[in-house]
Amino acid sequence: MTGREIRLLDAAAIRHAILDGRSVKHRSHYVAKAIKEDPDKFLPAFEGVEPSPSLRIAPDWCGYCDERTRQMELHDNTVARCPACHPLAAKKPAS
Repeated sequence: MTGREIRLLDAAAIRHAILDGRSVKHRSHYVAKAIKEDPDKFLPAFEGVEPSPSLRIAPDWCGYCDERTRQMELHDNTVARCPACHPLAAKKPAS
């Protein structure tokens, strides 16, 4: 849809950023419209152009979790978002 390949983690972070705090009936249509109307606001830079660190969607991989999913297995054999590098876990405010 965007004309370029986007990593799954970035796509999830983009969707989360667009829908954050909004209750919409047709989520996929809402996200598609937002991207179509302002692609530079939501999409990562084109391949070969490194965005500034403040515009990166997914943080650099920490090296400890699964690189593709950015999730890690906990001691009780459950899986959770990596607190160091999962794009959604990293955006949670500190408590």
